[in-house]
Amino acid sequence: LLELGNNGNPADFNLTALALRTSARSNGVSQVHAEVSREMWPGHDIVPITNGVHMSTWLGREVAKVLGAADGAAPAELARRASELADGTLWAAHMAQKHRLMRFVRVRMLRQAARHGRSAREMRAMEGLLNPAALTLGFARRFASYKRADLLMSDPARLGALLNDPRRPVQIILAGKAHPADRPGQEIIRRIWELARSDEFRGRLVFLEDYDMAVGRLMVHGVDVWLNTPEWPREASGTSGMKAVANGVLHASVPDGWWAEAHGEGLGFTLGEAVAPDPARDARLLYELIESRIVPHYYGRTPEGLPVEWIATMRRSMTAFLERFSRPSDKQVEFAKPRHQRHAFREEMPRPRQRPGLSRPRPGPLSSPAPQDLATWVSRFSRQFPERVSWAPMARAFHPAPGVIPTRQGRRGCGDGGLGGDDPLGPEGRP
Repeated sequence: LLELGNNGNPADFNLTALALRTSARSNGVSQVHAEVSREMWPGHDIVPITNGVHMSTWLGREVAKVLGAADGAAPAELARRASELADGTLWAAHMAQKHRLMRFVRVRMLRQAARHGRSAREMRAMEGLLNPAALTLGFARRFASYKRADLLMSDPARLGALLNDPRRPVQIILAGKAHPADRPGQEIIRRIWELARSDEFRGRLVFLEDYDMAVGRLMVHGVDVWLNTPEWPREASGTSGMKAVANGVLHASVPDGWWAEAHGEGLGFTLGEAVAPDPARDARLLYELIESRIVPHYYGRTPEGLPVEWIATMRRSMTAFLERFSRPSDKQVEFAKPRHQRHAFREEMPRPRQRPGLSRPRPGPLSSPAPQDLATWVSRFSRQFPERVSWAPMARAFHPAPGVIPTRQGRRGCGDGGLGGDDPLGPEGRP
């Protein structure tokens, strides 16, 4: 078993090496991820199966209503309905979800301020926090350092000019957590927290504590743009952007993960190219993208006050992605072949026993394979890898004396922990 996890250093046990050597098939969670994985693990056929999300779960209340999602329509039908939404209808649904997000942020920030002992004056200012009419950027995810949550804060002077523009203001909502052992990730949160508390950015840059699924759900419902700024090519897939685009939120991302195969003209915004990261260059490109493309696109309005070009991009994005990143792909269907086409030891793995007339295994000992069956499978498995691992100890542990069968607790013969030859069940574990 230790040899199966050996990746060149006998002192380390590599779980990825173990999984690849004992799996019938291996896949990456996006095309880029599969390509990188094949380079890291030569000799293994790692196919791309891009992640997806359950779109109906992540639709906001108003967007779900205008799409008629309550009738359980398939993603393809939801995409068709999105393509037919009128400008005013789609924008009204989006703005309703945006207002809900703003109300939530104000309540959450009031609680944070009270917990941190802020003054009454500071807490009163929270009541007018954020402007629903302003362009709102969202960033919410795990604060690993490679995700670069602070890339937009690289130039505080340029960021201040962007956020405090009186004619075309921008505001940013961030949320997330760093692993307790991830000191660089925690340092990123600290810097963002201090910047959000400064006089220049207070009310324009907001960091929400205690990030969880409820916070993430409201954010993918209500922001205008979903930011994703990882170091290429370290983003395996990413699914938060899929949840955002389902609600008409436009995606702005490095061409990595799922966005590398999804981005296109008129579907969102792409930051830079698929090249090795350069913090200074990438920060400059991000500022230029927001200043020259995102802000003008959002604030271009008709006399009626509708950003028709922005709404058209929302509609195209929803139409393109509602189905594409929801239903199983042809690659997924091909990946799930019948069992007889898999490796022999996987086909021979013992299945849970069932009582006659039941469609599901019963709970308890009868749901587990009989010791004799497991010992037979262990023996066959060891023949698959005779030079790598010895399964003799496991085989002995699960190979009781002939005629011994599992028993139910509480029946005769169970005093030895569930194994005994005096059980009223028959030799197949049935009455």
